[in-house]
Amino acid sequence: PGMLGRSSLFRIYAADSQNPESRHLLGKGLKPFILRRTKQQVANDLPDKVEQTVHCRMGKTQQKLYDEMRMHYRDSLLGMVRDQGVAKSQMHVLEALLRLRQAACHPGLLDPERYDESSAKLDTLLSQLDEIIDEGHKALVFSQFTSLLAIVRKHLDKRGVVYEYLDGQTRSRKKHVDRFQNDPECPVFLISL
Repeated sequence: PGMLGRSSLFRIYAADSQNPESRHLLGKGLKPFILRRTKQQVANDLPDKVEQTVHCRMGKTQQKLYDEMRMHYRDSLLGMVRDQGVAKSQMHVLEALLRLRQAACHPGLLDPERYDESSAKLDTLLSQLDEIIDEGHKALVFSQFTSLLAIVRKHLDKRGVVYEYLDGQTRSRKKHVDRFQNDPECPVFLISL
């Protein structure tokens, strides 16, 4: 507290991003707290990035749920757009997309009573993790949904897989990162930012 001056002054400098002097003063105050390294500076220390797109087909139960939701939102949104116009329907469109993304990930994201059901993405992820771990590699697993990571955690716990977890609520992030990076017995890092 107080390291960046009075909160009223900080708000003035932070809000006035167009003023070069404000940006300079704010940057000067933040500099001791920020370590920034570009990819060029650390590229030689990083392993090659491996990206892989894996397609998976939903099972019958999950596909049925997804199709029912898609039809429900389609009919609902078409009526809403017809009655209220596109501008007033935008939030409902975003909600529909969110719910369909959740249904595609795992039914438990829509209904906690369905946590124990299978999902194509979860089954594929667990299979991929088994392979990665068996080969002695490590994996970062990112999800926008902390509730999906909770389901993944449950499955990793059942399998006895050691992992680290980080989300927006995590304290002492460095400790979790260090353990994942340095502990050969910790092959998985679950992350939601």
